[in-house]
Amino acid sequence: KFSVITFLDQDDEFLSPRNTAKYIEAAFNGEIVIGTQLYLESEFASMPNYLQRNPNSHLPHYYPNGMLISKKVFIESGGFKAEYDSSEDIEFLARLQRGGFKIRYVTDNFLIRHFHETNISHRIEEAQSGLFRVLRGHLRAKTEN
Repeated sequence: KFSVITFLDQDDEFLSPRNTAKYIEAAFNGEIVIGTQLYLESEFASMPNYLQRNPNSHLPHYYPNGMLISKKVFIESGGFKAEYDSSEDIEFLARLQRGGFKIRYVTDNFLIRHFHETNISHRIEEAQSGLFRVLRGHLRAKTEN
């Protein structure tokens, strides 16, 4: 029986299983697979400027929520930390990388990320505070090892 999970915010949509079916077995076997995302802006709010990418960039945009991970690896890695109320997915990914877990980045779109007026992304100070907290924790953990 496969126990592969993914994480979605309440306003994200997981795309067709066809985009992820070929990666399910890899995730079940311990690999963490992270796909890209599409963006959908509402008529009331667009993507904040600080998240927008250079239109000439052809690099994929990965999003930690767009990951496939086995339940076993999620539990072994310690899962999400309760002390992070925002950016917990980024903290989790940083911890997976430090822990030597095998992470594969693929260019298949796994989800649609919706932008609307209530996204934390529009509360810039709160979003930045969460990201800086993750960064400080990550740097502290790297220097302790």
